[in-house]
Amino acid sequence: MSFKSAATLASRSEVAEGPEVLTVTELCDRLRDLIRAQPQPVFVRGEVRDLTRAASGHAYFTLRDEGAQLACVLFRSEVDPRSSLRDGLAVLVRADLDFYPGRGQPQLIVRAVRPHGPGGLWLAFEQTREALARDGVLDASRKRPLPKFPRRSTTSSASSAAAIPSRTSSCPPPSCRERAPRRVSRRRSNV
Repeated sequence: MSFKSAATLASRSEVAEGPEVLTVTELCDRLRDLIRAQPQPVFVRGEVRDLTRAASGHAYFTLRDEGAQLACVLFRSEVDPRSSLRDGLAVLVRADLDFYPGRGQPQLIVRAVRPHGPGGLWLAFEQTREALARDGVLDASRKRPLPKFPRRSTTSSASSAAAIPSRTSSCPPPSCRERAPRRVSRRRSNV
């Protein structure tokens, strides 16, 4: 049965016999049970990004490689005070795979971290930044102040995305209307 026909049945209140309809919470609970049923712990190698240390002492970060990323949490009780966890560090983690219903995403509950030096993605980023600095692109003298009332603004988006209608229908505050950009132009881009 297709989703469309299931939705039609549900809208007619004729779901006496047919597909099981779940709430988001019920589906997330099932996903959590499936994920937690996997062999634990898992060992995962990747690069630390977006590291945040909460006031509670917990550390939140993303473990990523060239093709994917996973949200991670390292609870205060598991944090090694000698650890130098930082963005761009290549690591091997021992973790339990879990599912966080609040965001509807899988996550790793990290139990141990072993650093392996700077990650390849971080090194590539640093090399690019150094090349731009050598070329003078990042010099503070090249920066221009932002105007208080810009004459133009740009939104880069897919042609089917909601950003374009939102952007063209939003109205600036009355005090800025006479200074706000009014012209909307659309151009195709092969990005």
